[in-house]
Amino acid sequence: MELFTAASKQVVRLSPLSGWRALLKAAFDVTAAGLAILLLLPVLVGVSLAIWMTMGRPILFRQTRVGKNGRRFQILKFRTLPARSDDVAQDVTWAEIVKTDGDVVPDTRLARLLRASSLDELPQLLNVVCGHMSLVGPRPERPELVELFVQEIPGYEARHRVKVGITGLAQVHGVGRGWERFSKRVLEERVRLDNDYIDNWSFGLDLRILAMTWRAVFRFRQSGPTAGDASDPLSADVDVGSEVATLLSRH
Repeated sequence: MELFTAASKQVVRLSPLSGWRALLKAAFDVTAAGLAILLLLPVLVGVSLAIWMTMGRPILFRQTRVGKNGRRFQILKFRTLPARSDDVAQDVTWAEIVKTDGDVVPDTRLARLLRASSLDELPQLLNVVCGHMSLVGPRPERPELVELFVQEIPGYEARHRVKVGITGLAQVHGVGRGWERFSKRVLEERVRLDNDYIDNWSFGLDLRILAMTWRAVFRFRQSGPTAGDASDPLSADVDVGSEVATLLSRH
């Protein structure tokens, strides 16, 4: 199922990731995600057992998100919240966004650890293998939020020219995680960074973003969450403008 209209998709489909570049990125994504699943299998099994013992079933959280060209898919995460029906479409306003998403806080030590370490995102490797996502790309949102953001944020729809990703340029620079990602100012910055990534894409840029993601997670593992980064190991306070310019200039 696709979200955007036929007219809008004429614009969305114009992507620099075409031909051999798209094939290269897709082949790397599937190969790397498959290897990561094999290497991380003990972690995946351990986290699954821990969730089952502390919170019961289901182990995985599934929710409809919007991917490339507005196509909808089911994103996978380790469940960190009480089981509930999160996938009911609804009309959303700016005032309601924080109530429906941003104020939801994990209520167990395990859930907080999974969120803080980003281990809850690991099942998205399956989304990558299935072709719904890429390792690197704009982060996906729910359909009702996308419908709102497309109307309110210039350039938001253009983020869907490529596959959505597990990590991205905005994420490694601390933009767009937690309830703050729903403010218009942060959304505009996310859109700018996501479209900069697409317009300047290279295989080397993907590798640098993956390396920055790994370093951020590794720093969390060494030091644990602090008051400044308890919600996300990628939320370090950095000079976004200068670092992004430097990163893009080296692609």
